[in-house]
Amino acid sequence: MYGILASPYFYPIHANDILFIEDAATIEKNFAMLKDAGIFNHIKGIVLEKHALFNDIGSGRQPLEILQEVLQ
Repeated sequence: MYGILASPYFYPIHANDILFIEDAATIEKNFAMLKDAGIFNHIKGIVLEKHALFNDIGSGRQPLEILQEVLQ
């Protein structure tokens, strides 16, 4: 999804859409890319799935905590 972000091939985001995110790695970078693209300004909610292979790389942070940091 992130490779086509801000391109004509990216799925159109409409007001009140709900974004479903499931990721195993590089989640902080991906959240930042979505924020920079303005995606979070257009959606109504987020369903955040913690992938079974999620690796916090020793940080102890969970995907929700990372998302909250990016959105601040």
